[in-house]
Amino acid sequence: MADDTTQDLIIVLVIVLALKLGQIGLDNVLDGLKWLLMGLISLSLAVLLIIYLAKRFMAKKQIKRLEIATPILSEIIEQPLTEKELPKIVDNRKTDEMPQIAAIPQRKEFNITLDSDKRFFRFRELKLEEVKYLLAKGYRISEHKSLSSNKKEKYLLKPRFNESVNHCFVVYDIANFLEKRCVNVSLFVTKKPDLVFEINSRKFAIEVETGKNRYKTEKLKEKVKLLKIYDYWFFVITNRNCSKQYRKFGKVVELRRLRNFLLKILENGHPKTAGKKRFISWGSDQNSIKKVTSHNSI
Repeated sequence: MADDTTQDLIIVLVIVLALKLGQIGLDNVLDGLKWLLMGLISLSLAVLLIIYLAKRFMAKKQIKRLEIATPILSEIIEQPLTEKELPKIVDNRKTDEMPQIAAIPQRKEFNITLDSDKRFFRFRELKLEEVKYLLAKGYRISEHKSLSSNKKEKYLLKPRFNESVNHCFVVYDIANFLEKRCVNVSLFVTKKPDLVFEINSRKFAIEVETGKNRYKTEKLKEKVKLLKIYDYWFFVITNRNCSKQYRKFGKVVELRRLRNFLLKILENGHPKTAGKKRFISWGSDQNSIKKVTSHNSI
């Protein structure tokens, strides 16, 4: 409001000034401009003062209205509401349109019944949870060709102390092969042979060699001394390139011929020479082989 009045006043003054410019001289015009400028400044100050006073007056008036409308706190009396006076809360939400929270899938409990001391498992016969369980127990996955199969497949193995994975597989594979045919097999970790089994009251001993000890003559001689106490014993060589070194100490059966060799023992109760019905018992070397005819008992 005050701004519009100021603008009108300025316009009037400008018009008056323009009408008198032609009547008075330049000096008079300059004097007039000075007085006009002073007048405008004074007028502006007066307008600002009026605006300030008006705002202050309106603020005080608003405060008085609020004080009248607001009840005094000390006059408020607390009265408990009855059940009927309580406002009813109505849930207007549509349950059909509410998003459904997906059920959190519960973890299935899986009971592991495997014997972690077995050390020999066929991979394809295990469930995923069982594989994870065995790996956590120190088992390793490796691929081998079993005596019971003509193709390579995966196994979970846990080698014994100071034993390679390959040696571990061959020992347990032989034991598994014999046990499936109802032969009781004993495994040893110490100085005794790797496997010992009995057929027809005859004890057989097997020493599995990977070739690591083929040049350790004294160690092999000590092994042979322990093997001599059994009715039959022989080396099973996993690396046929090492067969020559072991033949100096006793009977050698390469891994590729082991299945047929064991089947002959299971069939006859003792190994049989190829093409002849003669049986062989071995000593510490090939020169001590004794041939006995089939009608003789050994």
